[in-house]
Amino acid sequence: RMTRMPRGYRASFRSRASEREGLGTAARRRLPSLPVTSRAVGGPGLPDDSEAPASGDQIGHGAADYFFRNLHQQLVQLSAQTDLKGSIMLTTSSLLIGLVAPQIVIEDDVRWGAVFFLLFDAGALLAAVLAVFPASAKLVGRGDPLYFAHAAQMTKSDYVDRMMAIAHTRQNVYEAMAANLHDFSYYMHHGKFRYLRWSYALFLVGAIGGLVIEGVRLLLSM
Repeated sequence: RMTRMPRGYRASFRSRASEREGLGTAARRRLPSLPVTSRAVGGPGLPDDSEAPASGDQIGHGAADYFFRNLHQQLVQLSAQTDLKGSIMLTTSSLLIGLVAPQIVIEDDVRWGAVFFLLFDAGALLAAVLAVFPASAKLVGRGDPLYFAHAAQMTKSDYVDRMMAIAHTRQNVYEAMAANLHDFSYYMHHGKFRYLRWSYALFLVGAIGGLVIEGVRLLLSM
């Protein structure tokens, strides 16, 4: 059973509540109105997404950031997959060389199929090593401060000046990111992927050629 509050206490409680509400209203009036943005505002020269024109021909900065980030993530994933496949080919070719080499000569009979396979398997092994071998700085463009090998060749002051010039405007940032993505793509195509393709091709030719040679030898010996 609830007890009723005495009339005097109720009046005091109402007056205190009205006083707190009045103070809160006055405080809110003194606060300046702040614009609401969907993202954190960038630094000088880097406006937020609310300042980007929304039209059919131009996209907001958030969409451009998402676009460049996705491209960079795709290249990183491709590089990791290439290293993984190169490591698999490196391990497989090494094991097969150790297994097939003792089978070259059996009872004074040279197994030319095994010799053929070993030659091409050795080529596949070399190509796999080159696929996972770290790239030379000369292969990945020139003077790219976003690439660690080029940054290491610069002096500290030169590197800081280059990075500050890039970070001065959003357009400079986008241009530097686009150049870095092109250098990364060039290195992936002309470096890792080329050697990985050669590794798989040599291994495939060696396996098929070795089987054909051994099959012909068995048919002739029958």
